[in-house]
Amino acid sequence: MASKLGSNSQSVVYSKQGSFVGLEGNDAKGKAIIIVAGKAAFLRFQDFEVTNGPDLHVYITTGDDISSGIDLGKLKGSIGDQNYDLSGVDLKTYDTVVIYSQPFQIHFAMAKLA
Repeated sequence: MASKLGSNSQSVVYSKQGSFVGLEGNDAKGKAIIIVAGKAAFLRFQDFEVTNGPDLHVYITTGDDISSGIDLGKLKGSIGDQNYDLSGVDLKTYDTVVIYSQPFQIHFAMAKLA
């Protein structure tokens, strides 16, 4: 459910969020939150931690299939709050965030967005 913050001309809307869970023997915690502010949108990781691994990338997908999703780039860090730009992404299409190791071809974590 969307919630709004701010009383100025540009409202901030939290449109979807979910909690990270570790996959394939990896640990993860924290929240993935899609935030829309005017025409800008971004994915925020809050109170985030994941097992460190090689060449971890962030995907926004449908389910856990990264081939149906968009690579948002390298994970900025295995611990801490971080933001990823969602400009041009159809936010209604995607419902899952996946942390994926490209060299190992394994899912480290995911968060289902609702």
